[in-house]
Amino acid sequence: MIAPSRFQAYGAAVFLFLVVVSTATAQYSGGTGEPNDPYQIATAEDLIALGEEPNDHDKQFILTADIDLDPNLPGRKVFDKAIIAPDTNPNDDRSSLQWFRGTPFTGSFDGNGHTISHLVIAGGSYLGLFGTLGWYGSAGEVRDLGVVDANITGSGWYVGGVAGYNVGRVIQCYSTGAVNGDIVVGGLIGQNGGAATHCYSTSAVNGSNMVGGLVGMNCDPSEEPSPVPGTISQCYSIGPVTGVELVGGLVASNSCVGMWRAWGYVIESFWDIQTSDQATSDAGTGKTTAEMQTAKTFIDAGWDFVGQADGPSDVWAMPQGGGHPILWWQLSPWPPLPTFSGGTGEPNDPYLISTSQDLNSIGYNPRLMKCHFRLVADLDLRSLPFYPIGSEHDPYGGIFDGNGHTISHLTTVGAGLFVHLASGAEVRKLGVVDANITSHWYVGGLAGWNDGTVTQCYSTGTIDGGFVVGGLVGDNWGVVAQSYSTSTVSSNGGSLYVGGLLGFSGGAVIQCYSTGAVSGSGYDGGLVASIVFDGAGGGAVTDCFWDTLTSGRTWGVGGIGKTTPQMQTAKTFLDAGWDFVGETVNGPNDVWKIAEGLDYPRLGWEPYDGRVTVVVGQIFTVTLESNPSTGYRWEWVDHEDSIVEQIGEAQFEPRETGDPPLVGAGGWESFDFKAVGQGQMTLKLVYRRPWEEGVEPLKTFSLQVTVP
Repeated sequence: MIAPSRFQAYGAAVFLFLVVVSTATAQYSGGTGEPNDPYQIATAEDLIALGEEPNDHDKQFILTADIDLDPNLPGRKVFDKAIIAPDTNPNDDRSSLQWFRGTPFTGSFDGNGHTISHLVIAGGSYLGLFGTLGWYGSAGEVRDLGVVDANITGSGWYVGGVAGYNVGRVIQCYSTGAVNGDIVVGGLIGQNGGAATHCYSTSAVNGSNMVGGLVGMNCDPSEEPSPVPGTISQCYSIGPVTGVELVGGLVASNSCVGMWRAWGYVIESFWDIQTSDQATSDAGTGKTTAEMQTAKTFIDAGWDFVGQADGPSDVWAMPQGGGHPILWWQLSPWPPLPTFSGGTGEPNDPYLISTSQDLNSIGYNPRLMKCHFRLVADLDLRSLPFYPIGSEHDPYGGIFDGNGHTISHLTTVGAGLFVHLASGAEVRKLGVVDANITSHWYVGGLAGWNDGTVTQCYSTGTIDGGFVVGGLVGDNWGVVAQSYSTSTVSSNGGSLYVGGLLGFSGGAVIQCYSTGAVSGSGYDGGLVASIVFDGAGGGAVTDCFWDTLTSGRTWGVGGIGKTTPQMQTAKTFLDAGWDFVGETVNGPNDVWKIAEGLDYPRLGWEPYDGRVTVVVGQIFTVTLESNPSTGYRWEWVDHEDSIVEQIGEAQFEPRETGDPPLVGAGGWESFDFKAVGQGQMTLKLVYRRPWEEGVEPLKTFSLQVTVP
C-alpha cells in the first residue's frame, strides 16, 4: 500500500473536521454557538438535543420561538430528569470538584422574550428546565425566559421551575405552574448560590423541608469551608407555598453553614402574604395582594417600570387589565384590536389612534417604540392617568403623524407626551393643548428629549421642570422646525435651563417662535436658554423669534426678540422667509397663516386662523391677502346673530411691487369690525368670485372672537 502524501493526509483531516462540525450544527435550527452567532433553538427537538449534548453546555443559545412540551404532542414526553444539564454524580463522590452536579450548563441561554410551556418532569433530584446552572468561574446565564404551566415533581433535593441548582445568573425570567419536591424546593430556583435578578414566580410550591415561593435555599453550602451566599434582587413570588419545615413565602432559608455561616442577599424583593398563605419568609418583604398589584409598592423600592422618565432600562410593566407586575417583554408585541382603531403599524399603514385609550396604550409597550401611528381625531386626556411614550433608554423611533389634530389636557408627572424621541423619529402636525406637565429632569410639552425631527407642531399650557425645561421640547439634539409654543414655562426649584421653546439645544431650530412667560433659577431665555455649536450646523437657530413682552425676557440665546405688535405682523416673518398662505415668494406649501394685527402666526393645518379678545365698543381689523384683478374678493358670511358688526367697506392696499404699483400684483384687503355684544363667535370670511354660485370658496378664514 502506498502511504498518503502530506497533502493527502491534511486534506483527509480537513474533510473529517468539516463533517463533524456540520453534524453538530445540524442539531439546532441555526447558528454556531458563538457569542455573536448563538445556536438557535426553535423547536422541542432543538431543546431536547441541547440537553443530550453536554459538550455544548458551555455554548451560546437563543430561543427563536415559543416551545410547547406538552407530553400529549408528537415527539414530547414526561421527562425523568431536567432537560438541560441533568446528569449528576450518582456515587456522591466528594473527591471530585463537581462532586454531585455532573456537567453544569455554563453557557448562556437567551429566552429572547419567549416561553417554554407544559414541561412535565417526574424524577429525583436536580429538577427544573436546568438541572444545574452555572459553575464557579464559568457563571452560566439564562435570561428573558418564561417557564409556563410546568408540572415538576421530584422525590429528592433541589427542585425549581427554571433551575434545580443555580450558581449562575437568572435574569428577567418567570415561572408558573406547580413545583413539588422533598428538600430545597422553590418556584423559580431550588438552591441559589448565584443570582436571581428581576424575576418572579406564580408557581404553587410544595415540599417537606426548605420550601420557598421563589427560592428554597438562598445559599450554597457545598463549597466548604466557605459557603457561598446567593443574591435575589428585585424579585417577587405570589404562588401558594406548603411544607413541613422551614417554609417561606419568598425564601425558606437565607443562610447556610460551613466553617462559618453565610447569609444570602435579598434586595428589594417581595411576596404576597395572601396568595402564598405564608405570613413569614426568611428574607424579603410581605405585602397584601392589593399592595402587590400597585406599581407604587415596587417603584418606591427602586424598581424600574416602563414609562418612568428616570428609570434606566425598563424592566417591569403593569398589565393594562390590572394585576401583579410583569416583565416588559411580556407585553404583547401587537396589541389586539380594538386596542388601536386600525392599521398594522407599518410606515405605509400606521396604527390609527382615535381614542384616548388608543393613545395611552402605546407607552405601556416598549415593543411599539419603532411602530408608526396616525392620529385620526382630536383627543382629550382629561382625568386620564397618562403613560408617556418612550423612555430614556428605549426612545420612540417611529413616525407619529398628528394629521392636523390635537391632544388636550395632558397631565403627567413626566417628561411630556414623549419622554425621548430617537434619532430617526418624526412627530409632525400635532398640537399639545392645555398641557399641565411637571418633571424633575428633562421636560417639554411635546417631548422631554429630542434626537429626531419635530415639524409643524405646537404646545400650550403649563410646563414646570427641574433641570432642562422648554415649552415644546426640553433638550433638543435633533431638528425642531416650523413649530411654536405659547406655554408658560417655569422652574420648580432646581432648573438649570428654562426656555420658551427649548431648554437646551445642540440641534437645529428653524422658523419657530414662542410667546409664553418664562421664569427660571439658572439659565433662561425667551426662546432657548442655552445652545452648543458643534461646528457642523448643530446648535444653529435660524429665522426664529420670541415675544419679549409676553415672555418677560428681553434676552435669549438664538432667535430674535420682538414686541407683541411685531409678533402679530406678517411682515416680521415674511421678511425671514416664512411660507404663508396666499403668498408664493417664500414657497408654495402654505405652512403658516396669520390674523394680521390680532394674533400670532398659526400653522396652516390648524382649523382656525386666529383668536382675539376684545371689549364691547372696541374696533379691530382683519387683513387678508387678496387680488381683486382675478375676480376674487373676501366676503363676510354667516353673520346672523353676530356679536360684531362690520364698519364701512373693505379697503384694498396693493402690494409694494414698484412705483407706481404693478397692476394686477395683488395686495391686502382689510375689514374693520366693532364688538357690539358679549359672548363668543367664529368670524368667518370666504375668498370667492361673487358671481360663481354653488362653487366652493378658494380660501376660508376663521377668527375666534371673545367679548367678555
